[in-house]
Amino acid sequence: MEAAQIYRSTVNVPSRTDPGLLRLAPGAPDRSLLYLKLLPQEQGHYRGPRMPLSMNPLTPEEIVLVRQWIESFPADLWGVPPPPEKATMATRTFQGSTLANLPTPDPLGARTLEFQILHRFKESTRGAGSKDFYGLDSGAWISIGLAYGLTDTLEMGLRRTNLEHDYETYAEWTPVRQVAGRAPVSLALRGSYSNLRETGAFNRDRAGAQAILARRFGERLSLMLVPTYVSHTNFLNPDDQRGTTAVGVGGELRLSSKIALTGEWIAQTSGVEGADQSGSIGFSIATAHHA
Repeated sequence: MEAAQIYRSTVNVPSRTDPGLLRLAPGAPDRSLLYLKLLPQEQGHYRGPRMPLSMNPLTPEEIVLVRQWIESFPADLWGVPPPPEKATMATRTFQGSTLANLPTPDPLGARTLEFQILHRFKESTRGAGSKDFYGLDSGAWISIGLAYGLTDTLEMGLRRTNLEHDYETYAEWTPVRQVAGRAPVSLALRGSYSNLRETGAFNRDRAGAQAILARRFGERLSLMLVPTYVSHTNFLNPDDQRGTTAVGVGGELRLSSKIALTGEWIAQTSGVEGADQSGSIGFSIATAHHA
């Protein structure tokens, strides 16, 4: 009885994480997520980690056995798998929901919860020399956030940062996902509202808007462009009601299915401008939806 229930919930049942695939398609291992997730990610083209999780990958001989087992499923008993969609499934552009400071257009997915802790040294690279042990002695800005995917394209989140005691709520909607034969780029729209609670800060309430345009080029390279506007950004002068306009660019170069080099640059273009522009380079390791 238990085995029959497992089969009914697996065979010809669409996958939650990759709706374009079935959990197990009788006679069709290349449409079966159970089989594809045993392969390296660049071969299986799936979302999330390779299986079995936290264990050594199966040997090629073991993977062949799984493939042959799926091919042996009789269609007259389990039914013919539904025809695949004409267009392939949406491409995940970046490994995580953020690059360094810039958000990516990749949605969390329905019913997905993400808890994120971000850490930035307070000292700038120009000022963090050997005297301050290259930033380790200067303290850090810490941001703690919680986000939830309401649908496959819409998510909402809350974030608290110790910089000016900032509390932020935001929503991100991804109306366009990069799909071969349908859409060449991914597009996400993000809106936010934040409140500064630091004693002595002015212009405490501010709204922000971003458009995130990104494209993945093959298996290795992803690039994005992020126009940004934030209102009332001068927290030192109550008479200055201007905002800040900026343009961010970012990229990710994947060295393997889990390891990548990342970089971004955010240029302030008008309005209230800080003393320094924001630039980041990084080395990321992907685990499921997080990098």
